[in-house]
Amino acid sequence: MLYGLPPASRPGFHDRKNLKTSPSMTWGKNLMVANAVIITIALLLALGFWLLGELKVLIPYRHVLFDQYGSILLLWLAVLFVNVFAAVYAIQRKFLLKDTGRKLSHVDTQLIVGHAPLPSPLAEEARR
Repeated sequence: MLYGLPPASRPGFHDRKNLKTSPSMTWGKNLMVANAVIITIALLLALGFWLLGELKVLIPYRHVLFDQYGSILLLWLAVLFVNVFAAVYAIQRKFLLKDTGRKLSHVDTQLIVGHAPLPSPLAEEARR
């Protein structure tokens, strides 16, 4: 089964403007963002647990540190989250979307010629 392609029985499926704005075509991007968020959270949790083990010396001063520097630490954590998220997203795009255009053009060619198990766009238009 091909994921990310809308069903062929949907009206207006083969119009270029509907194909570009189809909600199911953005599903792959949402999935990449969700994966990047999960990986980022996992990396930051691992870093946080490692820091908890390394900074045991500062336990008696935690109230002072959080009162004085809590907002700065939170801002730093937000900036770190955004940077790690951007790096993970860029790595995913680089390695997981390799040769996507070539692969999609091959599927498009198969659909038009009719050598695919899916109905071709020309046959769909002829039925209307």
